[in-house]
Amino acid sequence: MNNNSTNRINLHQVGQYINRKDNRSIKKWLRDHHIHIHKDGREYVFRIQVEQEVWRPFAEDLVKRYPNSWKPRLESIYGDQKELHQLLYHDCLEFDTGFVPYHFNLDISSNKEHESIFQELYQ
Repeated sequence: MNNNSTNRINLHQVGQYINRKDNRSIKKWLRDHHIHIHKDGREYVFRIQVEQEVWRPFAEDLVKRYPNSWKPRLESIYGDQKELHQLLYHDCLEFDTGFVPYHFNLDISSNKEHESIFQELYQ
């Protein structure tokens, strides 16, 4: 995920993630999940934001079903997808405790392109 073409996805690709074909319903899903549609000749969103919203309910179910062991389970499922794991971990921590940290540290130093995406998401 180190070039722009894999970070950005068009609305048709979003539809494949969320199992919808109609542009209107895809845009409604994006609005409902507070994902901004960017325009650069074509409409696009950032893949990581869509993945986070698609997988968030499953991750929160882990917290409900395994209140004492959701962290290692989340790690075993998403650990190889570092950025997604960190975002879902933060979401689950907030869901589990109700605590919303003012600032948290993401290890994004290895990929400068993702830095701007994470800054936009969590500022």
